[in-house]
Amino acid sequence: MFSVEYSSLAGVIRKQFSENCL
Repeated sequence: MFSVEYSSLAGVIRKQFSENCL
């Protein structure tokens, strides 16, 4: 459960970071 939640959060942060870079 924690792993899935952490993975989802990491995905959202990575997506936002990519948008900021672009």
